[in-house]
Amino acid sequence: MLLVLFTVSTLFLGSSADHYKVCYGESFSLPSDITPPLYQGPVILMPSRGGPMRTVMDNGTAIEPRLKISFTSATLTDLRERDEGTYFVGQHSFFMLKILDCAKEVETYYGEIWRLSLPEKAEILEITPLNRVNPVVLWNRTNPQVKSVRRGWVNQNFWQVENITQSENGFYNIRQKDNTLLSRTHLNVKEHVRHYTKRVDEYLIIEYPWDNGTWFVNFRPKETTGDIILIKDGLKHSEKWFDWRLEIQSAGIKIVALEITDSGTFRFRDKKFDLVLVAHLEMKDKHDDDPPPPPLLLVYISVAFLLGGLLCCWFTRDKKCWKKCWKKCCRRDKSAPQAAAPPAAHYHSESQSVVPGYSAIPPSVAQPENPLQKPTADPHV
Repeated sequence: MLLVLFTVSTLFLGSSADHYKVCYGESFSLPSDITPPLYQGPVILMPSRGGPMRTVMDNGTAIEPRLKISFTSATLTDLRERDEGTYFVGQHSFFMLKILDCAKEVETYYGEIWRLSLPEKAEILEITPLNRVNPVVLWNRTNPQVKSVRRGWVNQNFWQVENITQSENGFYNIRQKDNTLLSRTHLNVKEHVRHYTKRVDEYLIIEYPWDNGTWFVNFRPKETTGDIILIKDGLKHSEKWFDWRLEIQSAGIKIVALEITDSGTFRFRDKKFDLVLVAHLEMKDKHDDDPPPPPLLLVYISVAFLLGGLLCCWFTRDKKCWKKCWKKCCRRDKSAPQAAAPPAAHYHSESQSVVPGYSAIPPSVAQPENPLQKPTADPHV
């Protein structure tokens, strides 16, 4: 009956309820009107991330161990994801609390060395792996006997992990001796990525990131959703996509006689199936990057010029020698622009005179019929 009442209250009063947002690990003070001794009734939490309802405070007494009550305040310390939800105060009031993840985002790559600085006040280092709720203690300053089942050690005030993998992904919390959160780091280990572009009938070699044992290699053809197993536990798997074209070498894999349909993605994983390398292959045809043929208009213009030159040489008067034809019709002659020039202009100013060396008479008229006889010089010149 009480659960039904709370559900109905949430549906009809949720829009008018107070909403609070607090970062993970911080503290939250309950509203002053429900602080003892003003309020002595129960405060019940209905978690929004799953889990049973639980009483946080009742009759002025803290039921939740992390709730600190004083004469003027009631503070919920070291907030966790399980503290998020709706808090009912009696049967007529409630408020909603949202836990934000304000962790510092850190990215690194598979196989690298990762270090996390431990401040002077740090006493505890813990990790909350992804998709898990309960943290795991990695290091305790006051209790060096605590040994973690996970990789890593303290090196000069740094938590250090070598050859890091996706197994180390998660949230790293550094706390003081009283469990107060000093810092929160979200580690995301990423895989290496390569891109290859090949042509048909060429070969491809994908080198392993390093030689650390056996590999698992899958291939997903482009525009498909299914994976094809190429290598399983270091041995070639029975598959028909590459068949004889796939060769396992000591430093990587080799694929010969590539085909246009070989475009796709290769994924390399280690023994723990952590993703190490993603290689993208893009196939091109043999002539994809060849220069395009010349435009048809350019071809037509070239042919037109060629035919024009042949016609010019054919209709010239001197058909005995193609060399003379070339000189007269197909090569620019020095006298040509003089013959085509207009008559010299006459100006009325006395300082201007007729430009010498130009004539309006065509050169063919001025020349004698016998080309061997020189023209008689003009005695008046």
